[in-house]
Amino acid sequence: MTNAKVTKRPEGSSESLEHEEAAAMKVATAVNKPQASVAGQPKPPPTAHPTFGMREIREVIPKECFERNTWTSMQYVLADLALVGMCGYAASHIEGSGLPLVAQWGLWVVYGICAGNFMTGLWVIAHECGHQAFSPHRWVNNTMGTILHSALLVPYHSWRVSHGNHHKYCCSIEDDEVFVRPDRAQAVGAAEIRLDHFARVAPTPRRHQPAASRTRNFAEVNLALEDSEEAKRCFSCGHCNQCDTCLVYCPEGIIGRQRPKPDATGESRNYAVDLAYCKGCGICVTECPRSGMEMVPT
Repeated sequence: MTNAKVTKRPEGSSESLEHEEAAAMKVATAVNKPQASVAGQPKPPPTAHPTFGMREIREVIPKECFERNTWTSMQYVLADLALVGMCGYAASHIEGSGLPLVAQWGLWVVYGICAGNFMTGLWVIAHECGHQAFSPHRWVNNTMGTILHSALLVPYHSWRVSHGNHHKYCCSIEDDEVFVRPDRAQAVGAAEIRLDHFARVAPTPRRHQPAASRTRNFAEVNLALEDSEEAKRCFSCGHCNQCDTCLVYCPEGIIGRQRPKPDATGESRNYAVDLAYCKGCGICVTECPRSGMEMVPT
């Protein structure tokens, strides 16, 4: 939390009311600004819009990176097809080679790795057709994309449209098509979580590849977590994890544990409420740390 120092205006001062309101706004802005409140917590990301746009980014990229040449792209297609054909021709001689069975199995593994890599190359070329990067002519892009994708049993045009939307709304949980859009009506808000039930735990520090080595390889810059401790900070909003809080706080003692078994919806029910003696006070719902309970009118 940020402590803001406010200087009291002395009586009889000539400062205007507008100046005082402006100072109050500055104090409120400083107080409400997100700050790191736990030791080791990283600073919040900047919320201000960048001072540059896509036009400025494109201007600093060499122009030759945007040049599309149909013949150059076709050479890559022919090279990959030749490599796939060579792998298939070599594999056709494995069965009749007279080699021991174990050796034949090993050669089939080698064939799968090599042919899989070359066929992936064909898929990547078809992927670029969907981005209209194979050729400056749209009909060439769509024709080659349809041929290559169909050969790999991947529908081209439906993928082209959905993949284009993916790039347009990249990382947007609401609009990106690679995410299942959540139902906001059933989402548990932060105000519904009983934070006083949880101990404050500092987040695991983020690990990054050293800056000096980032320019020498294509390894991931953001490294993975060293252990699973960070997952323990998850509140599991809206999910019951059998913490027994409802059982302890129930004043009537009518909530009890039962053996986990799936109900009609396939979900596990680990608590039983004796509805014959329930007075509907709602304390169990109010005290649930994760808002995993709700009262439904009957």
